[in-house]
Amino acid sequence: MIKGEYRGASLGTLAVILGAVGVWAVIETTGGDGDDEAAPAGPVITHADDTFDGGPSAIVAGEIEINGTCLHLVDGGVRHAVVWPFGTTWDAQTATIGLPNGDVVAIGDSVSGGGGYFDSVGHYAGGRAHDAASACRTDEGQIAVFNNHPDEVERVESAESPAPTTTEVALPPGGLDGVVIRHAPPFDTGSDGAEIAGTIILERGCLLVAAAYGSFPIVWPAGTTWDAEAAAVVLASGERIAIGDGIRGAGGYGSADGMATFGSDAAEAASRCAEGEYREVAMLGNDPDVVEGLGPAPVDGGHVATDGPVIRYPPPLGGDGTSAEVGGVLVLRGDCLQFEYGPDAEAGYLPIIWPAGTTWDADSQQVVLPTGLRADIGATLDGGGGYPYADRLASLGEDAQALAEACADNEWGEVAAFNNFLDAIEIVEPAGG
Repeated sequence: MIKGEYRGASLGTLAVILGAVGVWAVIETTGGDGDDEAAPAGPVITHADDTFDGGPSAIVAGEIEINGTCLHLVDGGVRHAVVWPFGTTWDAQTATIGLPNGDVVAIGDSVSGGGGYFDSVGHYAGGRAHDAASACRTDEGQIAVFNNHPDEVERVESAESPAPTTTEVALPPGGLDGVVIRHAPPFDTGSDGAEIAGTIILERGCLLVAAAYGSFPIVWPAGTTWDAEAAAVVLASGERIAIGDGIRGAGGYGSADGMATFGSDAAEAASRCAEGEYREVAMLGNDPDVVEGLGPAPVDGGHVATDGPVIRYPPPLGGDGTSAEVGGVLVLRGDCLQFEYGPDAEAGYLPIIWPAGTTWDADSQQVVLPTGLRADIGATLDGGGGYPYADRLASLGEDAQALAEACADNEWGEVAAFNNFLDAIEIVEPAGG
């Protein structure tokens, strides 16, 4: 552990701001050849950076079409995945593509420019672009790559009809996307009228709406996606609902055992996440306007600062973070989850502050992180954070501060506080490893 200047760091500096990305997520794999710089979010796949070293002299042309989360160029009836110049963007509200030179093209427009058709584009456009384009490639088509120049692409023919709105664009299929369970398209405005309201939480790898009468897995409208990096739900309209935000919507409640029509992955997630005697799921109506985000929910009505020996931040995830290294071998001493302070605990023991949504599984004696990852007693953990004093944790609640003070078995009365970030903690060695 790195000590010194981080000792006694204030609690307000112990989290990391989560970045936001667009409505459609580019596939987050890193295979393929070439660099792995991030491509912009959306169905638009671009070159990895703005480097321009010429390019092939073939003509790349076709009509723009969208299929699920993939843009294609259709030429002679053949659909090709497409890689655009760096700086090309996607507007989910109007379903249009913004070219780097400021021009805008729509679904149904025909475009043309210099470039080529390839089976592998990692060497030319970057590894992320290769992976995303390969996932969108059809059996008969290739990957169409425009040369990486801001003026490379031009519109040669406009679509006869206006650009489709978000609700008219082909939506991804229903089922499971990360932790989001969603209806299948098309939208249906004839939904049940029961109110569904509460705070969005992420616990045990389950996305739940927490209300006064319980916590329930949620079925979202068609087109809803999960932004894992920002820990946010993204509606088809582009509206973002973060962990810790309140929602209000209309729909009904159904049994988690009746989810087979949503696909096996979604049904398994609903069954695993449902709680209580009736094991119900909150099913929002399949309407693009059926739910609204209410912003960060107040912490008082629902947040429990401790769960067994786990002391945790209130939602939402996020905030400012510190760069001290926090971690060690996880031990359970009485009611205290701790790290040994120094080799063989020569300086005592440090209680731990965990990210919002962390829970304690008393049956298996495991810490369950918001992502669903489980840490056994004896595992070695590592992450960013700091070392505030146990008597300065009033913002976490009286129970949290009392438990932290009782468990701060070290000379300085410190705690090990991970940043309040979804991926703040890594298990570097399992128990007994």
